[in-house]
Amino acid sequence: MTVDFGARVVSSEVHYNFSILKKVDHVILDVAGLKILSVRHIDEFTRRQTDLTYSVTYLPAYKALGGFLNISLPKNHSSIFKHLGVAIRCATTDQYPSVASINWLSKDQTADKQQPFMYTQSQTIYSRSIFPCQDTPSVKSTYRATVTTPPGTRAFLSGNLTEFLETASANIQTFSQSIPIPSYLFAIVAGLIQKVYIDDRIAVITEPSRMQAALDELVDAAVYLSSL
Repeated sequence: MTVDFGARVVSSEVHYNFSILKKVDHVILDVAGLKILSVRHIDEFTRRQTDLTYSVTYLPAYKALGGFLNISLPKNHSSIFKHLGVAIRCATTDQYPSVASINWLSKDQTADKQQPFMYTQSQTIYSRSIFPCQDTPSVKSTYRATVTTPPGTRAFLSGNLTEFLETASANIQTFSQSIPIPSYLFAIVAGLIQKVYIDDRIAVITEPSRMQAALDELVDAAVYLSSL
């Protein structure tokens, strides 16, 4: 996943590992305002990728809800295998609801006025405008994500940071979420930001100039949680 502040685009290559519970010949995922660049099958053993046939359909009567990505499976795949690996390359656009789910701020709109800033709001059904998914609370999954941001910026996701690599051209951050969560809890924030822990359960993520004020405001949060 790459955050491009200049183009105001989040581009991704999403890998899914579906469990096949019954014989099917296609998979349907929710999408909204996304540009689908490719859909490929990932071989379970060799990891080789091959193109899959797909279509994107929007129903005029339900335009506000987005549409669906219909992926045709390899012939007889669900009769032979128990899992299906799919790789989808996609990018966000300036179409609704992407403009509602991803908020972009110029550096002049931030407190520190040094770097641009972005954050997502996936609730209730806006994750489908960031990447194709089964965008319903009844479906929960774990995830692992690598996010690339420009130099001088960081990203944080609704998961635990496991790796961080800083280079001259980009910052690369890897996150892991081991608890199955619904799609609307997937979140990204990126910019000139930092993360400071209040205790082992509570952390504050904000711009450096706002950090102390945020910590002061949440100073009693650990006490509240310890009483639950």
